[in-house]
Amino acid sequence: MTIVASFTTLLVISGLLSWLDYRREECVLTEELFGPGFREPPRISNFYRWNETYIICFVLMSTVFAWLLVLRFAIPNMAE
Repeated sequence: MTIVASFTTLLVISGLLSWLDYRREECVLTEELFGPGFREPPRISNFYRWNETYIICFVLMSTVFAWLLVLRFAIPNMAE
């Protein structure tokens, strides 16, 4: 599960970085066509508005919760 969660997080982060790059290029192009200030470049401070933030949080929280359950219940019961 940890490997799948890591891979999923990596995919989401790489997709987010690609989107940021495309969006910045879009802003440069729209400034050339329509003038400066037509479209604002993305800001990292708006991360709470991106759905990727919540996907990553869910994946990471699920993984941590699963590990806590394993460490609390499964491993101690194996010793008995």
